[in-house]
Amino acid sequence: MDFRDVIPPLSQEEYLQLEQNILTYGCRDAIVKWKGVIIDGHNRHKICTEHNIPYATENKNFASKRDAVLWILQNQLGRRNLSDAARIEIALQKAALAKDKKGAVRKAVARDAGVCEQTVQKYMKIKEIADPKTLERLKKGDARIGTTHRAMKITTIRKICTPAQLEKINKGFRPRTAKSIQDNIAIIGRLYDSILHNLHLIAEEDAASVKKFFTKQHKLLFSLGVDNVCSV
Repeated sequence: MDFRDVIPPLSQEEYLQLEQNILTYGCRDAIVKWKGVIIDGHNRHKICTEHNIPYATENKNFASKRDAVLWILQNQLGRRNLSDAARIEIALQKAALAKDKKGAVRKAVARDAGVCEQTVQKYMKIKEIADPKTLERLKKGDARIGTTHRAMKITTIRKICTPAQLEKINKGFRPRTAKSIQDNIAIIGRLYDSILHNLHLIAEEDAASVKKFFTKQHKLLFSLGVDNVCSV
């Protein structure tokens, strides 16, 4: 494995920005090597070489290539310009390499990525069904994990429910501000798991069961901005 491949490459925009910074201020960070091989600073080295700009080097000592890769990943996690998704991806690589026990992986990833375990769980669910474009937007920071996760819940609810069921879901409560079916579904999307587990109550012909379901969820609905549970 080439050390260059451990982390995702810079985008063209990021590379050009780095190049401009080095041309303006010089190479301020040392090129890090292990056994004469660059493990950090490939892009800085390329730019400095092309423009004949001097640079410093720093040698690291590791017992193995695995340890060198772990250092690379930890070093990347220390950088500030990464999105939560990008940090989680790097932390997942580190956890896999460190061979964390299965039950401890999410905790370790959350700790290393600087996010809560729930965020890691949401991102993992997104990875299971999201298209590459969505994942790329998350890694670049153009989309947020929470928003994307909620949108996917809404999409799933739309797919598994019949039109009649969707109407009953929307009539099951009255949000303070939401006026459209889409707004109502966005709110009920936060109750995704409950809906999946209680779909048998949302029978097309059984309005009473729907009201009973939402009455049971009243406290949670209220905390999400719901004015009252109404009849259907």
